[in-house]
Amino acid sequence: MRKTARNIISWILTAFMLASTVTAVNENTNEQALENGINSDITVGDSAAAENAAVPSYGEYCESFAAIPLGSDTVRIEADKYTSYASSEKPETVESDGVKAVKFINNNTELTYEFSLEKAARYCIYIEYRAENQKVMYFETAVKINGDMPFSGTDNLTMKIPWSLDNEKKFDSRGNQSLPSQSAEQIWMTAPIRDSEGFYDAPYIFSFKQGVNTITLSSFTENIAVSSIVLKNEAEIQSYDEYISALSDKKDNAANQSLKISAEEPRLRSSSSILPKYDKGSAATEPSDPVKLLYNALGGSTWSAPGDWVEYEMNVPADGFYRLYLRVKQNTKNGLEVKRRIYIDGKVPFFEASNLSVNYSLNWQMKALGGDKPYMIYLTKGKHTLRIEAVVGEYGEIANNILKGITKLNDIYRDIIMITSSSPDTYRDYDLDKTVPELQERLSGCKTLLQAEFDKMVAMGKKGSETSTLEDLLVQIDSFIERADRIPKGLEFFRSNISSLSSWVLKLNEQPLEIDYISLLGKDVQPPKANCSVWKSVSYTAKSIIGSFFMDYTIVGDESKGKREITVWVSSGRDQAQVINQMVKDDFSKQSDISVKVSLVTTGLVEATLAGNGPDVSLFVASTTPITLAMRGALVDLSKFSNYSEVASRFYDSSLTELEYKNGHYGLPLTQNFPVMFYRTDIFADLGISPPETWEDFYKIVPIIEGQNMNIGMPSMFATLLYQNGGQFYNDDLTAVEFETAAAVKAFTQWNEFYTMYGLPLSFNLYNRFRTGEMPLAIGPYTEYAQLYAAAPEIRNLWNIALIPGTVDENGNVNRTVVGNGGTVAIILDKKNESTAKAAWEFIEWLTRDETQVTYGQSIESRLGILNRYNTANKEAFKQLPTSMNLRNTIIEQWEYVVEVPQMPATYYVTRNINNAFRRVQYYNENPRTTLHIYAGYINTEITRKLEEMGNYYK
Repeated sequence: MRKTARNIISWILTAFMLASTVTAVNENTNEQALENGINSDITVGDSAAAENAAVPSYGEYCESFAAIPLGSDTVRIEADKYTSYASSEKPETVESDGVKAVKFINNNTELTYEFSLEKAARYCIYIEYRAENQKVMYFETAVKINGDMPFSGTDNLTMKIPWSLDNEKKFDSRGNQSLPSQSAEQIWMTAPIRDSEGFYDAPYIFSFKQGVNTITLSSFTENIAVSSIVLKNEAEIQSYDEYISALSDKKDNAANQSLKISAEEPRLRSSSSILPKYDKGSAATEPSDPVKLLYNALGGSTWSAPGDWVEYEMNVPADGFYRLYLRVKQNTKNGLEVKRRIYIDGKVPFFEASNLSVNYSLNWQMKALGGDKPYMIYLTKGKHTLRIEAVVGEYGEIANNILKGITKLNDIYRDIIMITSSSPDTYRDYDLDKTVPELQERLSGCKTLLQAEFDKMVAMGKKGSETSTLEDLLVQIDSFIERADRIPKGLEFFRSNISSLSSWVLKLNEQPLEIDYISLLGKDVQPPKANCSVWKSVSYTAKSIIGSFFMDYTIVGDESKGKREITVWVSSGRDQAQVINQMVKDDFSKQSDISVKVSLVTTGLVEATLAGNGPDVSLFVASTTPITLAMRGALVDLSKFSNYSEVASRFYDSSLTELEYKNGHYGLPLTQNFPVMFYRTDIFADLGISPPETWEDFYKIVPIIEGQNMNIGMPSMFATLLYQNGGQFYNDDLTAVEFETAAAVKAFTQWNEFYTMYGLPLSFNLYNRFRTGEMPLAIGPYTEYAQLYAAAPEIRNLWNIALIPGTVDENGNVNRTVVGNGGTVAIILDKKNESTAKAAWEFIEWLTRDETQVTYGQSIESRLGILNRYNTANKEAFKQLPTSMNLRNTIIEQWEYVVEVPQMPATYYVTRNINNAFRRVQYYNENPRTTLHIYAGYINTEITRKLEEMGNYYK
């Protein structure tokens, strides 16, 4: 009874406090608005978000200027003739290959150009540019027309950088082929500004007024040179009939000629991620081996982004007409086609070459351009280029329209939960058709939009599993339109359907295709078969099965040339191990006499080490693991090496904290993660609030957000609050926790009150809830930004990150300390062999160098995409790896305040009992001070016991 009464009183007081805070904040907001001459009914907040909200979509922009004619002339603007610049230093003018250009020397440069037009016209904008070193992955830029962003997306554009592969084939000692090295080509490229996401196949068209106009070009990428900006419109592509008709007088000397091109050996690729691959699934793949790993195909999931292309050089044997065949496999998109556009010598020969479609199949296919009646392409004898580009075709418009519907549905969902909360009472009638403005009309509009796209899919013959997600959502919207009282009961399913549709749209735009080889065949040459005979296939499979018993596929690479040898275990994925092995061959082995055997081993390090079977070096080990081995004398103390201090200076001190034990240092950081604050700029602008700088600011906006039935994501913050209040986890000699201090009690109480007083959710999925807008503010690992950027296109440009709120001390200073989430490290196992230990040190010293970490990070992202972006612990390397400029600056600033909690023998027990104490307060309403005191006693008892147990290892 006493607990119940206490709970009721607590709830009443909390409600009163929240109501008071809401009133105070609203009054302050209104007063501030009036002071600025703004109507108090209009919210003020993040200016960038407000600006983005006013920017039209590309479709709306095109409709607005549809009456303005396309320009028929060409306007060329030399890049070095800019009228003004905004940068920390003046752009450098360079001359490359005889071309005068402007070199962007930092990632925050803005150049403005003036030009005049005799009359208003619409143009595509082409940029001539090149990479100035071999590590530039792509050119990130932004464009403004006459000082303004013309439509959404022009503030975040990506231009392709051509990449080449080393043609020399390399093999390890077991006959497995090594991935060839690659680099960005320093050649001039002329490319139009277009949609980076692939929703529009054609280049963007920009509208310009009569008279003086300005174009402002920004660069978020270093080491890019731009020579010119060209305004022009390409002529309409001729049809195949027109193409053939124009060639009617040409002689055909190629009737019996053929040419085969290995797909895994392209001349150029638009992305470093389009890589050769092993395919052991068919004996017909060229080349093939049932046991050894040979690169015999290109693409697959790595060649799926719209706009990505591969280019081949062909030496045509004779003048004449050729049919184009590709041996391809598309076993990813069941029920849908993937599409490719064909270029010959830089141009699409005829309109139909823009739509080579490949249907789903588990087997390899022989696909001709033109299908059952292949098109004939006229080529002269000699060298030509063939480019194959991934395009979305009609799927782009469908995906774009569905994405618009998703955005509107998210807005509707957010308006609904402002009335009902995300967990509504299913037995209550909220009168949503009356309380949510124009609910039925908005739902009907969304239904009309999505139904039109569904009908297009059905007309294309796409119905069933590939459209079930869209169909389910349409049925649910129908039920909501019919009866609004069904919404509370179906709200969770509604949110899930919206999220599923968002994921489906991303997959709709993906165009994965694997290619084995390309054939150019004269009219009398029979095309090869896609698959071999049954007998050859059975024999190949049998050899593969038998060979698997003798080939150790965990060994990624084994160099046998050096005088000294070390074994390296990679506790990560096969791709990571292969990249490290390749880097060893391309770089480390050329400057060292050390042989490196790289193996992929993801479990059992501690057990193998204690059994005496461990490696010499282990990579990507959790930062909490080294202490477990170090206190047992199993690791080499790296501080004994003469250049340790110099190497350690590559990292922030925080990343080294967990690797220290008994004045020794037992690893080098590879990655480090820590929290930042994510916030939805659009919702913050609507609510008239800004990201909180301090916890006092945070408490002011909590009732505003929760007053709209939205949530805030708050992970475990005890350690961060403890350090911000001047406390620490352990005493100086790490023999006891310091949880009896006023700082610890204050931090523990504040952490608990986030959930007891302010009702924040105890657990949450940041990606899902942030994406829908029901959680417009959340604290989470900074690496989460990669998933939001890559997998939530509907909110791109509608969110940002900021520093974690700080604690104000008695002198008015803000303590911004934040406790990191640890990372992964490289460790050296102590084999009691000084020569081996020195060789291992040379290896990890090389691996953690700035340039090595940059190469590794770029290689991993090129293979696995942005979702696997490498969060290096190296300070300088992080600045050179691809990250949007505004995000990078905030991450670096937050990094300056990061600390890590030291590791000691009983760390596992400390973490467990902090969580136990937290649960006691949350679930049993225990007093925070008393509970923390009790569990601190338990922890200190275990620390004492563990130290006594481990003491023998250091006698």
